[in-house]
Amino acid sequence: MIGRQLTAEAPSLAATYDWSALGEVIDVGGGDGSLLIALLRAHPTLRGTVLDLASPAATAARALASAGLADRGRAQIGSFFEPLPAGAGGYILSRLTSDWDDDHLLRILRNCAHAAWPNAKVLVVEDTERGSASTEHDLRMLAYFLGRERSLDRLTDLAHQAGLALGTVTPARFRSIIEFLPDQTRRTPVDDLPAGTADPTRGA
Repeated sequence: MIGRQLTAEAPSLAATYDWSALGEVIDVGGGDGSLLIALLRAHPTLRGTVLDLASPAATAARALASAGLADRGRAQIGSFFEPLPAGAGGYILSRLTSDWDDDHLLRILRNCAHAAWPNAKVLVVEDTERGSASTEHDLRMLAYFLGRERSLDRLTDLAHQAGLALGTVTPARFRSIIEFLPDQTRRTPVDDLPAGTADPTRGA
C-alpha cells in the first residue's frame, strides 16, 4: 500500500521542489524507483541513483530502463546501515524514517550526514503533521517495524544528533520535503549501533 501511495504522490513531490538544482540525487532505500522516475521525468538535467537491497534495486533498474531513463538513472545495491556513496547533491529518505526506531534512524541519518558532507543536502519526505491522528499508524509501525511517526521537532532533534541542521520545509500536498544540511560547526562520526541494536538488513 505504501508503494502505491508513493507512486501517486511522486508527481506532486517532483513538481514542488527544485530537484534539478541538486544535480544528482541518491534515493536511499528507494525501492522500485517510482520517486526517482518522477523526479527525472520532471527535471531533464537531473541524474539519480536508487540505492537499496538486491531485489528492489533490480526492480528499480528494470523500471528505469522501461521508462527510458537508464541514461540518467541507475540502481545500486546497498544498505542505508552501511556508508553511503559520497558526491551526490542530495540524499533522499522518502517515507522511510517512520519505519525505524530512534536508534536505527539515527544510524541512517548519520550515514546520510557523512555522505552529504560538506555541502550536499539530506531530504526527508514524510508526513510530520498528523498529531494525535497518527496513533493508529504509530501502532502499526511499532508492530511491523518498531518504527513510528515523528513530529518535525523530534525529527529535527535526531537529525541534529546526526550532525545535520534543519533547512527549508516545503509542503507537497500529502507530505513535506524537509531539508537538512550538514552542520558546519561539527562533524559527528558514524558510531556503532547501540548495544543490542543489530543491522536488520543482514540475513539471520
